[in-house]
Amino acid sequence: MALTQMQIIQSLGEAVSWLERELSWDVPATELRHLTGRIGEFYRALMTNSNGNPLNIRQLGSVLIKELLN
Repeated sequence: MALTQMQIIQSLGEAVSWLERELSWDVPATELRHLTGRIGEFYRALMTNSNGNPLNIRQLGSVLIKELLN
């Protein structure tokens, strides 16, 4: 079952909020891989209207997080 655009946006927002919390708790970056990967999945789905090919999702998440933190 596919997510609606609104559900994707809400999920992306929640995931970014969790990332901010985890970073404020000084969680090591190595423990955040799953979360950054999930953020990449939501971002890719949002940008491609859920029709994108999920290649290198974790890499996309890492790049997105670096851009958000700068």
